[in-house]
Parts: sequence; structure tokens; C-alpha cells
Amino acid sequence: MARWLVILLVAGGLALGYSAHIVRHGGGAGIVWKEQGTFERTYIDARGMGVVDYMGLPAPVRSYLADQTMEDIKEAVSATYEETKEEAGGGYKGAVDKAKGWMGK
Repeated sequence: MARWLVILLVAGGLALGYSAHIVRHGGGAGIVWKEQGTFERTYIDARGMGVVDYMGLPAPVRSYLADQTMEDIKEAVSATYEETKEEAGGGYKGAVDKAKGWMGK
């Protein structure tokens, strides 16, 4: 029984390595399916990559990384907006009142 479990795990790992990229990026990791089955570039560590390295990646991986970067930017902007909103006393009116206070009006 244990032998079959090991065989199934090894076969599953080989199948995943043949058909998918495992991509590690600043926000975690993900799986991107390959356009064509091959054992090349099974694991890609994209942390700290430069533009030249990025352009050498397969198109599905570049697209995945661009999507992840946009999600990170949206989260950062949203968090900054919420912090600013709270500091200003709640929304646009609070921000305007705070700005008027700074200008002495």
C-alpha cells in the first residue's frame, strides 16, 4: 500500500512539473499552466527580477505576475485611502475641513 502511495505521489509531481510553472513572487506563490508540456522552467522565483529577466519569461507567467502586481497595488492604495479617510474624520468633508484648518481658514 505504501509503495503505491509513493508511486502516485511521484507520478503526480512529475505530471505537475511537466504541465505547470510554480511561480514564487513577492506576495506568495502560484501555479501557472504551461502552453506546451515540458520540464523546462518548472520553478520560477520572480522575487527581485529585473526587466530583462522578466521579458525572458513565458507569456502566461508574465501575465500572472502583472495581475499579481496590480492586486498588490490595489490593496496598498485601498489601505492608504482608508487610513487617510480615518485621519481626516470621515470622508471628503472631513478631509476638506482638515485642509481648511491647515490653511488657517
